[in-house]
Amino acid sequence: MSPGVTSLFWLRYDPAFSDLRRRPGCRRLRCAMKRLGHRVVAEAGSVSEALPLAEQAEFDLALLDINVGGDNSADIAAIVERRSLLFL
Repeated sequence: MSPGVTSLFWLRYDPAFSDLRRRPGCRRLRCAMKRLGHRVVAEAGSVSEALPLAEQAEFDLALLDINVGGDNSADIAAIVERRSLLFL
């Protein structure tokens, strides 16, 4: 990882997550993160999909939606915190 670049793990609830990269709002957010020097290295659209990523993916910061399709991201936040990583 280059100095000043933050690698991100992104848990975002969207019923159409499979189409996430093509959604206008997501593109804008992804572009804004890139302009600020950040890079999304792992993405999930559900808590079950996020659990192994939270445990194993290499990232500096996790961006977590609180409510994720009827679940919440508290378990994911706990894993990230246990790894001594940051989350928002």
